[in-house]
Amino acid sequence: MKRFIHSLAGRAVSRTVILTLLWNFIILVVPSGSSNAQFTTGQTSQWAVIDFVNKSKVGGDALGGVASDAVTTLLLGTNRFDILPRETIERKYQELGMTPPLTRELEVFRLGQSLGVETVITGEIKEARINRTSGGKSADVILIVRGWDVASQMPVMGTAVHGASSERPGDIEDEVVLNEAINFAAQKAVQNLLQQQIGFATVLTTPTTQFVTLNKGSRQGLKVGQEMVVLRRGEFVARVRVAEVNTDSAVASILSQNMGVAPGDKARVIYDKLENVVLTSPGSARVRSSGKSANDLTGVLLGLLVVTALVLILQDSGGGDSPGEVIAEPGLDLNGQPVVFLSWKPNLYNQGSRNRVEWQVWRSDVTANPVLVVPGAQANAEDSTQARDVDYRTGLPNGGTTCTEDPGATNVPGVAGIVPGTSYMYQVSLVFKLSSLDLPGGGNGDVTDCFFTTTRATAKGQATPLFPVQLTVPQNGATDVSNVVQFAWQSTPGANRYLVQISTSPNFTSSTTVRNIAVVDSIIPGGVSTDPIDISGIFPGTQRLYWRVGAKNTGDNPGPKKDPTGERYVFSAPFQFDRVLPPPPPPSE
Repeated sequence: MKRFIHSLAGRAVSRTVILTLLWNFIILVVPSGSSNAQFTTGQTSQWAVIDFVNKSKVGGDALGGVASDAVTTLLLGTNRFDILPRETIERKYQELGMTPPLTRELEVFRLGQSLGVETVITGEIKEARINRTSGGKSADVILIVRGWDVASQMPVMGTAVHGASSERPGDIEDEVVLNEAINFAAQKAVQNLLQQQIGFATVLTTPTTQFVTLNKGSRQGLKVGQEMVVLRRGEFVARVRVAEVNTDSAVASILSQNMGVAPGDKARVIYDKLENVVLTSPGSARVRSSGKSANDLTGVLLGLLVVTALVLILQDSGGGDSPGEVIAEPGLDLNGQPVVFLSWKPNLYNQGSRNRVEWQVWRSDVTANPVLVVPGAQANAEDSTQARDVDYRTGLPNGGTTCTEDPGATNVPGVAGIVPGTSYMYQVSLVFKLSSLDLPGGGNGDVTDCFFTTTRATAKGQATPLFPVQLTVPQNGATDVSNVVQFAWQSTPGANRYLVQISTSPNFTSSTTVRNIAVVDSIIPGGVSTDPIDISGIFPGTQRLYWRVGAKNTGDNPGPKKDPTGERYVFSAPFQFDRVLPPPPPPSE
């Protein structure tokens, strides 16, 4: 049995375990039929999954083979990609004189080019550990999976995950728990890869030599700061960074290029930063997202400069100071309906309210007119789901010395409200007035008010209004609930992260009476749940507890409006439940 993992039987057993997990994975993770929300180049993408490298001290090369088999099987089950058969890859190894697993990137790309595939999936077992306790034996693994674009030789997918086996009693072989841990890690990895499948965007225009416009936006998953590789008929063209995102379009700045970008070129997102996973206690790991490097900060600053420059180029704007920092935060109004709270700080030029006439709020899905107008003395607004009529001033110069008198308000009826689950970008501009005496030449002695508008200030990030989730288990008013609880709720469109809280008060207003007990990342429609959680140590002695779930889209910046505990989530109404308390200790003699 010591060589079980190296045997054909061992590989067969591991594949059987994978298949037992595959059906549930397909039901929970993979969209069915024609509801696929990803965008492609119009044909099935061809991938090759090659042998994974085992960098741990247990299991040898065969454990890497188990991991690659698991990922291959799960990807095949999605029916979304053309996965090359194992036999085709092994024949190519022999033709090229290569010995798997491949550890050099040059060999990986040479293999991918020879196979004629678009993407090569590589992986490594960073760490594997056998845990031995009085209750039996278990295993933990850290699995890293990457997807490489063969043409550009850049990573277009990537994830690092922790996999843990159940604890098995008795004298069980190491290979059994290792295989189980690998299979569960493979499930997590493939789910993450599927979430990264934004696919290909098409270059629509190149308005300058520095910018390109793309036909995909926040609705399809693009975010400000993401870098993308631009391809033309399988050849590397350029590397770009997303600088501004609208609902169904984006603007990107060109970082480097091999040839000039042209309309019709294809672009896909680069994922070159992975989570940092460290094994802790048996069955557990600490996962941290990759921190922002100096290059990331430079990219953010460059993105802001690009947005400003592009606005100036496309609008041919002159003088006039735009509003200060604009912040868009999803939340709920007093009736529990989704809204976006908008606020901004007037800059040094327009701090005084006397000359401010009106603020105009622009939303990325409406280009012809603002969606909200508020008085100049105000510095906030709320965008709701309700349609509304908008009266705004238009046709004003952006700075300059020409006096334009008040044009009066233009009425736009029935401006659409927000759609919960949709990501939006916001901009704010100011209409202000100056006395003609303050203009060069003094207005030729005629004293009148001259009206101007500023450039639009773009919010620091997108905002995704959300409906609060619907709680399901434990039910409201449930009694005799055990101290090991699996909390469940219905997902809400547009959210990809959920926070579960417990409190001794239904108000959830004080951090001393609130505990965060679980964070769940999921884009699965329908039911979402935590793992079973032991809450016996949370507010011990308190029988009646309240629980709620917050939702957010992690692509938002800064995210939902803070609640009294400082968390940025859109929270559900709370449910209450009574748990079973342990009997009091027997009286001492």
